Amino acid sequence: MTHGFVPYAAFTIARRPRVERIAAAIGGIAPDMDAVWAWLSHSHEHAYPLVHRGFSHTFWGAPLLATVLLFFVAHRKIAGRFRRFENIWFTRGAFIPLWIGAWSHLLLDGLTITGIPLLWPFFDGRFTTDWFFFGIPYLLPLSLFGWIMIYRGKATDRVVKRVFALMVVVLLLAGSVRAYSYPRDLTGDEDVTPGPVDWMWIVSSRNDTGVHVYSTGWEGKIGPSVFFEDSAYGAPPHVRSACEETVGYVPWRWYMWGIPVTRATHVTVHGGVTTRETVGGPTEDGVGGEEFVNGTWIVAYHDSALLFNERYPTFRLWQNPVRNANDSEEGGICTWTPSGNVKFQRARGWIGS
Repeated sequence: MTHGFVPYAAFTIARRPRVERIAAAIGGIAPDMDAVWAWLSHSHEHAYPLVHRGFSHTFWGAPLLATVLLFFVAHRKIAGRFRRFENIWFTRGAFIPLWIGAWSHLLLDGLTITGIPLLWPFFDGRFTTDWFFFGIPYLLPLSLFGWIMIYRGKATDRVVKRVFALMVVVLLLAGSVRAYSYPRDLTGDEDVTPGPVDWMWIVSSRNDTGVHVYSTGWEGKIGPSVFFEDSAYGAPPHVRSACEETVGYVPWRWYMWGIPVTRATHVTVHGGVTTRETVGGPTEDGVGGEEFVNGTWIVAYHDSALLFNERYPTFRLWQNPVRNANDSEEGGICTWTPSGNVKFQRARGWIGS
């Protein structure tokens, strides 16, 4: 709702024709078409760009999907059935507002914790202000009201402008709450990310033995604190590098919330007996009952902030970033064999995965 209304309102403020406003709204909605095929990103490690907020949220992917969506919406068999679409045509004149609408979607998603892989495939990093959580749900009632008025034909330009102005005010107020609650007395080595509510931040930092995570509340006051033991250095450096350079690691890193906690397990096979020795903790779930060659390393990655949030759940307007605790406990598991084969699997519970 919000992704469509924002570009529609922007073109209303610019006094552009109604056809361009609708084209911009179609562009604003288009990138989230990836929800239809996001599940395919698990079919193969090289299919990871199909993940939600994957290639569809890149500088080139967003306008491409918008163009495809406009092509179908403007088809006479579809447009002829919906009075609101009857003047939408697949022409060059619609492309500029269409693409601007698609890029506005990226701008809004860039305000949230997961950000967007704007320059993929040339650069795998995600761009984000890291100022809001996974979504900004309190904008929904305003955009929904705007769309209802537009659909009923009662949305004058003045109404659209006022709804848009109110959305900007609400967003600025929420951002101000974030700023006022930002953690104090940081040393500079911490990773600071927004929590599920606007006055909460999650702070994580690593030392030689693990990851320390704590939350902050109003005025940056420190809340609960947890230390997660980390055995990343139990695995040889070349094993860790191989795991973190594999294709499958990329989407897990895209949705990582805090500093990763890792557990390394070494597999030895002697006389037909398989022994798994986990450095720094118990044997990881998901590796039992499988056949491994001698010398295999299993490195399990966990999101420290996500584990913290499960231990200290907070009020939220949406479901936890994972479907259940078992999924998040798995996080991502990398298997390295002495022959150099590396396989990285991520849990299905992650948002957008």
